[in-house]
Amino acid sequence: MKRGQAALEFLMTYGWAIMAIVIVGAALFALGFFSPQIFAAGKGCLGFSALSYVDHLFANDGDPIVAQLGSAKDKVCVTAVTLTLRDGTTIVTPTGLVGTQGGCGSGEVEIIANGQATINATGGSLSGQSVGDAYSGATLTITYDVVGGIPGHSDTATCNGKWE
Repeated sequence: MKRGQAALEFLMTYGWAIMAIVIVGAALFALGFFSPQIFAAGKGCLGFSALSYVDHLFANDGDPIVAQLGSAKDKVCVTAVTLTLRDGTTIVTPTGLVGTQGGCGSGEVEIIANGQATINATGGSLSGQSVGDAYSGATLTITYDVVGGIPGHSDTATCNGKWE
């Protein structure tokens, strides 16, 4: 067997496995698995695909959810925010959103393309939650409309932290 043939057989045999490992690694990187936030025991949200996470606060008062998010490439209007505990219990579905309205409708918050916005969800209730208690696996769902696109999108992330 010649050296060239042996090298080609090696690449054909192991090339597919190497390519699969590269694809899995790229997928994990794209999903944020290698983000330091996932390994930290502190607060954070992981899993948004269309929106980008900056910061959040779940408070035990009349404005229970404050989320700072960014939009990847499109201008969006956030229409609703819902927080669900790990066991499936919906803790809060706020009655209003406060933030920069821009070109969005009443009670909606605008996130410009490649920009950030802070969303204050008002009127919800966090009964039974104590300040300082830790939570993990809470699902934060953001419902939004793409300006000039199809309405009714949603993006979900899993959040960890402490009630404030």
